[in-house]
Amino acid sequence: KCNPPQFAGDVDLEVAGRWIRELEKIFTVLGCPLERRLAYVVYMLVGEAEHWWRGTYQMLAARGVIVDWECFRTVFMEKYFPERVRHAKEAEFMRLHQGGMTVSEYAMKFKHLAHFYSHGIAEA
Repeated sequence: KCNPPQFAGDVDLEVAGRWIRELEKIFTVLGCPLERRLAYVVYMLVGEAEHWWRGTYQMLAARGVIVDWECFRTVFMEKYFPERVRHAKEAEFMRLHQGGMTVSEYAMKFKHLAHFYSHGIAEA
């Protein structure tokens, strides 16, 4: 059982990125086809996020936009994890140095910020 997470429109911007990554892991493990992902993800929205999606969906559909998983992912990330925040995290990653941190603390910080590095990192 995957115990999928719900998303309520959390004000912590990093929660949105983690939520999308968690759903993508679940989709991969379950072999969820692209055409079913949108229905699943919309089901997992609650509260403010559900309200936001209903309005956003109506606006997109009225414009004739094909609303699928990729469309959802794009508008979701624009709303809940804006590019300026992702760039700031990437810059923080690029400036990261151990300084006064223990090796363990540094490794945790590195792993956390590496998610935001758009050029990808090969795992050792």
